[in-house]
Parts: sequence; C-alpha cells; structure tokens
Amino acid sequence: MPGVPAGVTEDGAPFRGSPDAAVTMVEYSDFQCPFCRRHAEQTAPQLDKQYVATGKVKHVYKNFPLRKIHPQAEPAAQAALCAGVQGKFWPMHDMLFERQDMWAGQEDAAPIFRQFAEELGLDMDAFDACWKAQPFTEQIQRELEEGAARGVSGTPAFFINDWFVSGAQSLETFQSIIEKALAGERPTPTPTLSYADLHPFDPDPDNPGRTYMGDAFIGSPDAPVVILEVSDILCPYCRRHHTEVWPEFKQKYVDTGKVRVVFKHLLGHSNSEPPAEAAECAGNQGQFFPYVDLLYARVDEWKDLNGAALVDTFVEYAKEVGVKDTDAFRACLDEHKMQEKVRLDHRTVLQANVRGTPTFIVIANGQALGRIPGFITLKQWDEVMKQVEEALQQ
Repeated sequence: MPGVPAGVTEDGAPFRGSPDAAVTMVEYSDFQCPFCRRHAEQTAPQLDKQYVATGKVKHVYKNFPLRKIHPQAEPAAQAALCAGVQGKFWPMHDMLFERQDMWAGQEDAAPIFRQFAEELGLDMDAFDACWKAQPFTEQIQRELEEGAARGVSGTPAFFINDWFVSGAQSLETFQSIIEKALAGERPTPTPTLSYADLHPFDPDPDNPGRTYMGDAFIGSPDAPVVILEVSDILCPYCRRHHTEVWPEFKQKYVDTGKVRVVFKHLLGHSNSEPPAEAAECAGNQGQFFPYVDLLYARVDEWKDLNGAALVDTFVEYAKEVGVKDTDAFRACLDEHKMQEKVRLDHRTVLQANVRGTPTFIVIANGQALGRIPGFITLKQWDEVMKQVEEALQQ
C-alpha cells in the first residue's frame, strides 16, 4: 500500500500501518493454510483500505506454521522474512498466498520461493545468503510458542487489542470488533478453562450422541475431521443446507467415517427457541439430526403455531422420527428442560464472534482450520473437503 508505513516490531515481526494506531491487530498465520489464503485474498485487502491505510489499525504478522499438516509453511515463512530484510515482506506475503497452489504440495519449494524473489526484484545474492543461513528459525519458534500460550490452536487467528478472533471470518465480523476496539471497549474476561472447554467436541462416553459440552453429534467418534455447524432452525439458508446439501454431504463424508458433525444453536429469530428445544429433547433419545431434518423440511407447517398446537405438532414429529418415549419428550418440552442448553449455545457462539447462520467451523486433527460463513453448495463443499484432505495427508 503506497504511502502506508511498514516496518518490524521490537521482536522482529513485520507490520504495516501507523506505529501510533489506536488498534493493533496481531495475526498468527500459516502460509500453506487455505483458510489463511482466503482471508489474505478476500478480507485483508478491505481491512487494509478501511483501517490500515487510514491510520486506525497497525497490522502485525506472526508465523504459526502447522508443521504436522503443512510442511512447507515454515520454509515459506523463512522466504517471506528473508524478503523482508530487503523491505519486501508484504509483496512476498501476497505472492505466497496468491500462488499457494504452485508450491504448497512440493517436496522442496525452495526453487519456487527463489523464483518469487527474482520476480520481486530482490538482490538475489543477499536473498540466497539469507535462505542458506535460515536466520529466522528461532523467531518462528518463538512466535509459535507465544501464539500457543495465548490460546492459538489453528490458523488464521487474530488479536485485535484485547479481542480474539479465530478463523477466516467475514469482513463484517472484523469491522464489528475493530470498531469496538477503536471505541475502547474490552471483551468480557474468559473464565478458567475446564476439560470440556479444552476438548469441547470430544464424544462423551457417558452420554451417547453428545460431546463433553452436551452438543449433539453425528458421525464416527474417530473421524479425522470435525465440522461444528452453528444454525438456527428458522434460518432459510440453514434450511437450504439441510434440504439441498446435507443428504448428499452426509452420505459422502459422514457415513463414510471421514467427518463428524457437531451442532450448536444460534437463535436469530424471536421464535427460534421452541424448535431448538424440541430438537434437543429428541436428541436426548438419540434422534437429534433426524428431528432437525424434519423441522427444516416442514417449517411451513409449524412456524406460525404456538402453545399447545405447537407442542402437539412437535410430539407428532417425534413419533415420526422414532422417539420411543413420547411422554418423556412432551415433559421435556413442557418443563423446558433443554432451554438452558439452547441459551448456553447461543451465548457461547456469540462469545466466539459467530454472528450469522449457518456458520461452519472446520477442525482437522484438533486444529481449527477456519470458518465458512453462509450457505455453500455441495460442489463448494467438495472443494473444501479436498483441501482439508490434502492438508491431512501432508
């Protein structure tokens, strides 16, 4: 960005934007991560124009290479930092993400990084000497350890003053948090973490079909990929997902043991709570996902009902999906036994800065790879899963 200050922090991390900006956004990223690439190409340019170029935000970049699944991420970080010695970190940063497909799958990507350096007009003797010396190994390791200590487990991850943003989220999410930071607002302190917080999506052996956090899941407990679905049963785009995409997605990825799906509620409508409670009551008898599918399929039948008519309809649906103890199901509804669970979901996903439905958070081998906001087609899901499977194989 012409005219925008750029440099390195005291600990050697590249930054761009005014050193005196009111807000500092520290990004922990991985050059081989497809979700980091999506952020760099789609969201970052808009943030740069609106906040960095105007002096409101200083953007600091730190490396968090996921070595087990992205073996070329750390060499790419060395290349970018070597380019930075000659004042070209950000052009190399952009080129590495734009051309990720050229080098990410290579056994030895060094010749490609050198080609990029030549295209950027670097002094190649100096670049070659830097590459041979690998002087940034300690810095990259330090940034990895620092990020992990701050709670980073996947990429991209951002600290915007005191606010934490996990994943390649939407522009609107970043704008909302940056505006809060500019206004001097601070997030609510996070309570002490429990085992369930650290392993929120692990299947609970004492509660079949539920995670340690009590969320319904479908798929093999040993699936290498977990997708957290945040949905609202009255959301039309969530309905599209469940009626148009989910049946084939389930057959292709869930039923084959590749993916386990975990469900959380975000209550986006004034009457979203009753169907969410009904789904959870059905989940107590092992029928959460069939019940949710039926609610989406027949939303026009029940969305305008209330009181006893709504409860009676929900009970009839429970019978259809195979809930055996309908008296217990009715009592669960009448006594609002799952109300707090549904409301806790809503609070939890809001604290995680999820604001729209559906939102899908993709987790592979315990690493959060990124977020997918909104409805996407099965073809687009196939591309996402292809990228995730390639990451798992590396």
